[in-house]
Amino acid sequence: ENMRLKAQVAQLEDRVDHLAERARGTRAQDDRVRNLAELDQLHRTTLQSMSDVVLITDDAGQLTYVSPNVHLVFGHAREEVEREVPITFLLALGLFDHDALETRGKVANRECRIRDSVGRARDLLVSVRKVNLPQGSIFYVCRDITERKKLEAELELLRLSLDRKVEERTQELRKSREKYRQLVEGLQDEYLFYATDLEGRISYVSPSVHNILGYGPETSIGRNWRDFVDRDSDEYSYLEELERLRLSGVTTPPYEV
Repeated sequence: ENMRLKAQVAQLEDRVDHLAERARGTRAQDDRVRNLAELDQLHRTTLQSMSDVVLITDDAGQLTYVSPNVHLVFGHAREEVEREVPITFLLALGLFDHDALETRGKVANRECRIRDSVGRARDLLVSVRKVNLPQGSIFYVCRDITERKKLEAELELLRLSLDRKVEERTQELRKSREKYRQLVEGLQDEYLFYATDLEGRISYVSPSVHNILGYGPETSIGRNWRDFVDRDSDEYSYLEELERLRLSGVTTPPYEV
């Protein structure tokens, strides 16, 4: 009788172990299901928060997955485009070279223009990648760059406008300089125009220097204006004071030397 009872106890223990193992398996499966549900919720929340639209197609170009935020770029509700319609419902043919995709595995940053559900033009930046997913084999990421393209066009227009204004102003300055040159060089006998650097070295002198002082312009440029003045004269110290005023930006009065 004891042996029979021991055998029953052993059977009951085996049964309890079996049930416990099943319970552990059920809990683990429940945990996996719960984790997958949480990951799926995180995935959905992430895609809904992104501005980029994700599309997946099979090798034939049939849409097999559409991210929930598809309406942000294309204007269509997800329900309109997720029923395995062709990718050409959203993107035009010839967006990328399929042979290049097969060779390199990805084609990045291709620009294209589409019309959304209400006919508005939108500029997109599309990257395509070859994948091996249950949902399909070609993975698309579509980014709306309409505003960026608009800003780039406006900046280019401003740049062209600025270049035109600079060219116009440059032409005006050239004409003004030519008039000034003709005026200066036309005064041969009474006036002498010159410019110096901060040390007093002559950087420009009008051709009239030859008629007034007897020096040619080519022999005057590079020399200091003091070389043309009698340093023993009483006016020399006064000229140095006028030079100091001139360098400080003060207009000097007429003087004789």
